[in-house]
Amino acid sequence: KSRLEREIGERILIEAALRASEDHLASLMRTAEGFAVFRLRYSPGKTTPFEVVFVSPSIHELLGIADASTLDKWVQPVHSEDRRSTWDAMNRMFTTFRFNEICRVQHPSTGENLWIQAIATGLPDHQGRMEYINGMILDITARKRVEQKLVEHQNRLRELGSELILAEERERRLIATELHDGIGQSLIFCKIKLEALKNDVTEPAWRGRVEYLARVMDEMITLTRSLTMDLSPPILYELGLDAALEWLTEQFYTRHDLEVSFWEDSQNRPISDDLKVFLFRATRELLTNVVKHARADHAWINVQRLEGWIQVSVEDNGQGFDPLALEGESGAYTGFGLFSIRERLESMGGEFHIEAAPGRGARATLAAPLIGFEGQPPPRLEEEPEPED
Repeated sequence: KSRLEREIGERILIEAALRASEDHLASLMRTAEGFAVFRLRYSPGKTTPFEVVFVSPSIHELLGIADASTLDKWVQPVHSEDRRSTWDAMNRMFTTFRFNEICRVQHPSTGENLWIQAIATGLPDHQGRMEYINGMILDITARKRVEQKLVEHQNRLRELGSELILAEERERRLIATELHDGIGQSLIFCKIKLEALKNDVTEPAWRGRVEYLARVMDEMITLTRSLTMDLSPPILYELGLDAALEWLTEQFYTRHDLEVSFWEDSQNRPISDDLKVFLFRATRELLTNVVKHARADHAWINVQRLEGWIQVSVEDNGQGFDPLALEGESGAYTGFGLFSIRERLESMGGEFHIEAAPGRGARATLAAPLIGFEGQPPPRLEEEPEPED
């Protein structure tokens, strides 16, 4: 055979194979469920610049449309609240050559809102201008419903977490009240009787025993008062979080010889009871960690309001540490105290950060939205003032 005949024969075989491949692909697309593929040609200057070169038949079911001949008809069933963002994403394709958008479409027969995800890539011509668009449309309604259930579940867990904190605090206050009004008052009454008995006893040996019992009674009264304050300090409810944290600094200096400076910005902070209790107990936990591990002689507590959030930081001048050493493979803190703080704070919509380095001390920051600012993004942590001496 001549060279021309061989080339014609090879071309015929290639075209036949190409048609067979296209027929096979078209057959697959006709039976596809849950997604559709498409190819568009972009021709600027025309009345309809986006020409539908190919689209799999499943697009009619996905979008609930009978006619998919033009791109405009694809957009018609898109929910009115999502239509603007969809067009904006399409316009950005001219510079990015990428499209990835999730939107709702309203099925015309059932009226049900379905979720779809459209992913596309622009193909340039020899001058670098977009000529073709290849993409696919996915039905992600089932995934969105699962995500919605997950969000509802997380919200319920958040509510349960808040209820748990408040229930725990109610129990603490109840126990503290019983200690103060019951055991505490009984101990004081016994102390008064012992003092009266001491004046009546003239025998030196018996008088010494009574004085010893009086000293023990004093220690028990002091311990009971201390337990009462630790369980539920009245100042937290009577004067608020700032006053309670300032009182906490005095307690750590008295008990642990740790000097703690306190600063607050004096702004109005509408804060829920469960968040107030949590921030107080979390701050006390962080200061306890400073005493146990930091080898510090000074710490700072800063409280401020930033962009509708309350931010409490605890900083020390101790030996510091590597923050990565506290995190497991999942990135969560492995210590129970820090893990508990992080989990509870995140359940309230807040954030927990630790900044530290060996030999340079550490700073832990608690941030949570105030009442009326839920859902707003967190503040920038670098706005926090430097600790005061």
